[in-house]
Amino acid sequence: MKEKVKAFRGLIYSKFDSEAEFARKMGWERQKVNKLSNGVRQPNLEEIDTMAKTLGVSELELFHIFLAQKSPNRQQTMEV
Repeated sequence: MKEKVKAFRGLIYSKFDSEAEFARKMGWERQKVNKLSNGVRQPNLEEIDTMAKTLGVSELELFHIFLAQKSPNRQQTMEV
């Protein structure tokens, strides 16, 4: 989880001075971005699309950060 948080924050800070600036650009509340960047909340597909456009990255890059495929027996997780 920590790697995911670092990767997402890295994308934000590569384009913006702060999460608050990113949130303003997205038209979102700062708290929403904070929950995403802290791993408390997972984005939906529409949010991933919007973030990808704003950050200038592919949706696939954000999928790799946020979406994990769990094994059927829930013993292991595997990155998508």
